[in-house]
Amino acid sequence: MAIFVRELKGWEATKLQQTLRRSKSHTALVRSQIVLASAQGFKVPFICKLFGLCEKTVRETIHGFNNEGLAVLERRFSPGRPRKFSDDDRWSIIEIATSRPRDLGLPFSRWSLSKLRDYLIAHDVVESISLSWLRRILQEAQLSYQKTRTWKESKDPKFESKKNELSRCTGRSKKEDRRMHG
Repeated sequence: MAIFVRELKGWEATKLQQTLRRSKSHTALVRSQIVLASAQGFKVPFICKLFGLCEKTVRETIHGFNNEGLAVLERRFSPGRPRKFSDDDRWSIIEIATSRPRDLGLPFSRWSLSKLRDYLIAHDVVESISLSWLRRILQEAQLSYQKTRTWKESKDPKFESKKNELSRCTGRSKKEDRRMHG
């Protein structure tokens, strides 16, 4: 079944002609051409070939004009995939990330990205989230996480003297030792 735009009112036809002559918007220009061609009785496949467009674009423009009128000329179709995380989700993530894990009953004192992600998923804040998305959301909130470095301390009272002796044996100075071990 062929679809066409509804009958144009005089002022609509004038506005479409003006858009063809004056518009700086490529979208408005193409949509005006589609509407005018359809109003002249050209079918969708011919309009597609005439302007090098796909049928979906032509049909959406015709249906849009029939429903909205000239507003379809400037209407923007949303490009890309819809946002996966709403603003509420993002605020929940930030709120949890800025809280202390011990206050939430967890056995550690600092968040890592993977621990934060696991907590968010386990407590149904989000269904799933990658570490890169989590990092991006935190960066937008001007939060950053660095890897925590851990080390063990010796309870040996002679630890320092033994460590210094080891450094002398290996020929490394304390400064080189510190550089290597952080």
